[in-house]
Amino acid sequence: MRQKLRRLIPDCCRISLRGNRRLLCNNAGVWAGVSAWDSSLADWEWVLGVNLWGVIHGVHTFVPLMLAQGTAGHIVNTASMAGLLTGRGPAVYRVSKHAVVALSEMLYHQLAQQGANVKVSVLCPGGVDTQTLDTARHRPAHLPAARPLRPEEAAVREAAHHAVQTGISPEHVAECVFRAIAADQFYILTHPGAKAWVRTRMEDILQERNPDPGRGINGRALLVHGIVSQGLMRGLLEPSMQPLLGPSPRRTKHCT
Repeated sequence: MRQKLRRLIPDCCRISLRGNRRLLCNNAGVWAGVSAWDSSLADWEWVLGVNLWGVIHGVHTFVPLMLAQGTAGHIVNTASMAGLLTGRGPAVYRVSKHAVVALSEMLYHQLAQQGANVKVSVLCPGGVDTQTLDTARHRPAHLPAARPLRPEEAAVREAAHHAVQTGISPEHVAECVFRAIAADQFYILTHPGAKAWVRTRMEDILQERNPDPGRGINGRALLVHGIVSQGLMRGLLEPSMQPLLGPSPRRTKHCT
């Protein structure tokens, strides 16, 4: 994998690092698994291999190049509200997104400590209208799904599908990202209403309370806002395309 990425560097750099804008968007994600113990090792390997290692490879490959340029740059890592909350939904997916948030925070700190002119943001969207949950078609044959979903697991997946289909538009998320880059904003939350749930989780930690998904949070709603859109960054590598991002007909809230 690393050798393949290195062969792609010249072409990628000509696209994403040309001109005065230096922008890297690490946006890779798949959805699989059920509970932490019922998810197969193949589920863990596939989801972590894409959701976490995709970002790791992007950082490991491109950050040294961006630093060597000596010019301003920005890195956007796509996580999810699932990376800030726990509760219902596939454990593998949530673990992978929490890891992306932690990686992004470490990257932010370490670049700042070095005095680098490369900034970092982590994108944590809720429901976005994409094909996030249809990624099974890309699952490698050597990492097959272990078994069909049980009825309760299928119900969770159906709720997730509904959240995605009725979510905000990718164009709206793109506008949120552009505004955050301009403001040098690290956390990008597309669904401000979910902040209350993040606050509850942080208060649980500070007060050393046991996790309780039902404390002020509707279980289904928590799942809905834990869905992340992948593929929503199409066009972001070209800043000249920003004026083409028109208003979203689904927009009901402003980004933070």
